Amino acid sequence: MVEKKWVLLSIPSGLRIEPTIKKFVETVGGNLETGDDFWRVTKKYSRTDTTAIEFRSVQNHLEVQSETNDSLSEVLSDTRITEAIETPSMKKIFWYLPWESSTKLLQIATKHCMHALKRFSNEEDPQINTRVMVLIAHLAFFSGRNNEFRIRSRVFEKLSANQSSANQFSLFITLIDDVYDMFFHLTREGGVFSEPPKKEEKISNKTKFLDQCRKVFVLNDILEWRQAEIMATEDFASQNNGKFIAFGVKQPSKTLLGILTGKDTKTIYLSHPITEVRKEAKEKGLNLKKLEIVKEINSIPNKISSKSNHQFVVLIPTAIDELRFETTIENTPGGKENLLSGKLAERWPFAKLEEHLLYTPPGSYNKYKEKEVKKILRIDYDGKEKTVQYWKGCSSTLIETLAQRIKKQISSRDRLLVSNADNIIVYRPLYRRKEGYSLGTKNELIQWIYRVNLDFRNNPELKKNHAAIVHVSEDLVGSLLKVKEDDDSTGIFSRGNIPLDEVKKRKKQLKKEQFLKILLPSAKIEDLKSLISNHIIGIWIMKSADELDIILLDIIKFLKGDEIGFSTKSQWWENSITDFSL
Repeated sequence: MVEKKWVLLSIPSGLRIEPTIKKFVETVGGNLETGDDFWRVTKKYSRTDTTAIEFRSVQNHLEVQSETNDSLSEVLSDTRITEAIETPSMKKIFWYLPWESSTKLLQIATKHCMHALKRFSNEEDPQINTRVMVLIAHLAFFSGRNNEFRIRSRVFEKLSANQSSANQFSLFITLIDDVYDMFFHLTREGGVFSEPPKKEEKISNKTKFLDQCRKVFVLNDILEWRQAEIMATEDFASQNNGKFIAFGVKQPSKTLLGILTGKDTKTIYLSHPITEVRKEAKEKGLNLKKLEIVKEINSIPNKISSKSNHQFVVLIPTAIDELRFETTIENTPGGKENLLSGKLAERWPFAKLEEHLLYTPPGSYNKYKEKEVKKILRIDYDGKEKTVQYWKGCSSTLIETLAQRIKKQISSRDRLLVSNADNIIVYRPLYRRKEGYSLGTKNELIQWIYRVNLDFRNNPELKKNHAAIVHVSEDLVGSLLKVKEDDDSTGIFSRGNIPLDEVKKRKKQLKKEQFLKILLPSAKIEDLKSLISNHIIGIWIMKSADELDIILLDIIKFLKGDEIGFSTKSQWWENSITDFSL
């Protein structure tokens, strides 16, 4: 019996389809066949296990089909723009043609790709026991002439509705990348947001600022476009009761392979400290990759994949790393202020070498260009101090609008990742913190607990989703509750001023519920008790990060549903009372 899986892979503009798919095939291995609009890879895992994946690109076929040339010929009679007919591209199609015409062409291209995938699905080859049909498409389009976005998911919804049950899409994936990389690709010559040649003009502080404004406006458009692609794909998945994943391309290609081909592969969202880690690097004057905590975090995805025999794949929030604007202290009319400089801080290090990632650099770059990315919005103003201060203030206000847009998308995207993940691991949420969980981590847990608790209440036998909360004992000291005699209100210990004996003494005075609210503060205590006792939430407290390998083995068994581990025996409470390694 041949296993079959239908996948819709939406790739926003700003990511290059052909290089991305070729990079995927090169990284994961296998035999490759290619054509104008398709890539077929056959990968042999063993003598009895061979998987064949066929990718069909609606965009590629749209650009080469004769109907597109014919439609452009009808519309374009001006010989000055005949190049649009000779070399059709997505930009030209959605620039020159009315929405109705481009939608019809999209339907023709999609229908062709679906028929081709059906033929591939029905091919008989006794050596192949798994076939994966991948339709590559855009669901959100942009018309530069009208300066508007349109969702065209109904084109695919209609075709999907006519599919037999055996040919229904069950997996929906949107590939995403940092907005800065997408900016480089879309503003290149011939790109959607490329600018026509400018007349030479004198460079002044005003022209510098206006250029920065243009870049911020384009970045905002790209953010909106990417979000539209994500939401359209997620909505399409919901209508088809399918699984949705937003996959950052700065993750290993083999992670995507596991998602595409795995029969019982489960996803894990890894929530981990980011802001506090950046602060630590800045305080110590170190690159992020030099910090032990970064090495710990980046090692987790690969360790879980290998230790679970690839049954679990880990999705990381730092696959997208955009909110990293540096600040400078400047003199202003109101006194000294922290202003956003436009310069980007160091990106979170890749968990794997770049050649192992799905990521392909934009434009003519052959690898990730951190130096170029950092300079996208940076400006050096000239003139007297007061003049420079004025323009720096203008730039800071402008960049703040972009930063706020990015913040909103981070919150929305991370909650989407959490709500669609099978499991969640929250790693060291109290790292260097003295005020409990960060707001972002709290919101992620609230989202996950609400969804899982609702499922569990409706069906107590359903225990397919799990959360593992991992602490290191020294992280807890700063967040221990200060219990008042008359109520359960909380206070914070000053970590540096409490002797170890006093920590243990105060810890022993806490009620179990009160300590639980330190370890996991994001839900009602009754819900937490229920989810822990039913082995849906597990809590681990390590003496040090040296125990990570052992703990991960325990967590993998817990996520599989094996009733072992600290959480299921409630040992997190007894161990944590006396086990502090400061």
